[in-house]
Amino acid sequence: AADASGWTFNAVARDAAMTLPLATSRLDKGAGRIAFKGKGSDFGGSIAVTAARLTDKAPASRFNPLAGIGDITLASGIWRGRFTASQPDGVTLGTATFTHTMDTGSGEAKIAAPRLQFAPDKLQPAMLSPLLGPVKQAQGTARFDGTVTWTRAGIDSNGTLAIDKLDFLTPLGTAHAVDANIALTSLLPPRTAPGQHIVISRIDWTLPFTGVALDLSFSPEVVRIEAAKTGIAEGSASLGALTVNLTGPRQINGAARLEGIALAPLVTATNLGSKIRLEGKVTGNIPFAVGPEGFRITNGRLASDGPGRISLERSVWGEAALTANSVQDLAYQALEYLAFDSLSAEVNSVAAGRLQIVFHIKGRSDPPKPQQAEIQFGDILNGTVMQKPIALPSGTPIDLTLDTSLNFDELLKSYAEAWSKSLGAP
Repeated sequence: AADASGWTFNAVARDAAMTLPLATSRLDKGAGRIAFKGKGSDFGGSIAVTAARLTDKAPASRFNPLAGIGDITLASGIWRGRFTASQPDGVTLGTATFTHTMDTGSGEAKIAAPRLQFAPDKLQPAMLSPLLGPVKQAQGTARFDGTVTWTRAGIDSNGTLAIDKLDFLTPLGTAHAVDANIALTSLLPPRTAPGQHIVISRIDWTLPFTGVALDLSFSPEVVRIEAAKTGIAEGSASLGALTVNLTGPRQINGAARLEGIALAPLVTATNLGSKIRLEGKVTGNIPFAVGPEGFRITNGRLASDGPGRISLERSVWGEAALTANSVQDLAYQALEYLAFDSLSAEVNSVAAGRLQIVFHIKGRSDPPKPQQAEIQFGDILNGTVMQKPIALPSGTPIDLTLDTSLNFDELLKSYAEAWSKSLGAP
């Protein structure tokens, strides 16, 4: 309607849609009530948005569709608005407020999600963004604040993601009490500042990881782990800097540093814990590479921190140990009760996906009761001395090289399958 005093415009909008080029997004399924009035070039009014959907149109998806309702006003050439964003199922996530100046084409949006409550069978990180797909079975809270500014020339953004005592499932087990305060230098696309610090109280693996600390940065192209350290098996393990390229298959190179790792819990955690007993601690360096061929170790080295003990039950060696001659039997005895002064190991990946570990052990025979070798003179004469067991004397010096290998690729494959099954567990 229009007359000498001015004009008014009132309408109902249905199925409204628009493209947002700067944000590489699309707004559709819009509905609302429109009310404007003015006189000449001076006009203003409001839009009550009763429904809208925001979808990501970037080649690599950054966020899942969001629903929203809110109010927009126009006065003195400035648009102002406030929206409540929610999941398609109606779960409220947060609010967004914005201003946009028509003369300059510039504006700003403030995004606030003060309490994202994650729980099994309810809100999960993957529901918010495909980038959070690896975070499974999350339980806890997070907070997000962000700012997006724009001009006719382009768009800029930043924000903060705070995580408080979040539990979630990892390939190693459940991570407990994850705390982080992550500074994002860009939201579209997501990018962090260097040196973001993440602390995890505990990860439930066969051997629990405690006090896990990570320093990292993230961009759409790469993830950089600047430092990582955790407590495990009475000692600690740490990673040096490494880069994971997200744009294509590239080899990842790194090294794990082990400090004071206790051998006893390592063996206890396996199915050989009842047959193998180890005492002592080791320290060393394990260089590794992850590429098209899988996980490979080259020139890994470990050494004992001091004296220790090895006890291998004869049944570990299978039938061969039951039919051993006297010389072979002495070797089996040496491994049943061995007190070592030094132990070192060389670790390397070899053909067919196997992991070779070559041990060098120096020590002495140390059975629970003192024993000495006894040989019958008659057995020497009749040639049967080598057909009968001979006790290995207590204190006999032992200098042993033990070459072992295991199917490491198959072990990793089995572990990955177990991880996949765990995701479907209640």
